[in-house]
Amino acid sequence: MHAGSFVYFNDHVVGTDRMAEALASLSGTNTVTTVTSSADFAAALSGGGYDLGILMIQNSGPSSYADGINALSAFVNAGGKAIYTDWTHDNGFASAFGVQWTGNVNQGQVTVTDAGLSAGISGGVLNLVNPGWGVFSMGLQDATVAHFESGEGAIAFGNDGRTIVNGFLTDTFVDGVGGKQLYVNEIEAVMGEHVPDSASCLLLVCLGMTGLLALRRRLA
Repeated sequence: MHAGSFVYFNDHVVGTDRMAEALASLSGTNTVTTVTSSADFAAALSGGGYDLGILMIQNSGPSSYADGINALSAFVNAGGKAIYTDWTHDNGFASAFGVQWTGNVNQGQVTVTDAGLSAGISGGVLNLVNPGWGVFSMGLQDATVAHFESGEGAIAFGNDGRTIVNGFLTDTFVDGVGGKQLYVNEIEAVMGEHVPDSASCLLLVCLGMTGLLALRRRLA
């Protein structure tokens, strides 16, 4: 993966933070800054110099992290990359990433269908466990790269592949190694290391249509 600069804020963890583990495994070739408040996260992004902002809202209410999510939204609007989750499944904030929550919560199995995101994960399936949260997973609408057992989305790309929204918290994986690997794959995906399958299909369709039009011009 090309070297990048990441800033991370997670407002609370009950179990083991698999995103923190993923970032630690990537820190040799990337610069990783972990902050301890939403205000510090907002200040870091506003100060510039970061390629990727990772914000995991797992415990606080909207009033506690509005500065962080607003800064992340502005960062994305300016072309930045982001990975995000929000246990409150607030659609007002989710819209900045081009996704919507369904409102259904606490599903227990994630099947990852995107080849890049599922790399290194046995069968592409991750089971979730609740380490003590009231809400530990949240359904997403119209997600095509991973789904819960209900068929609702579990992971969604947005902003032309620059952002990912996760429908689960960072400390909820039965297989911690698999959870860590998923986050490594997500970071690589938003940093441009692979194109999501759905986007790949769209690209191939577009290329095919372009080739067909070129052929028709030559035959005309």
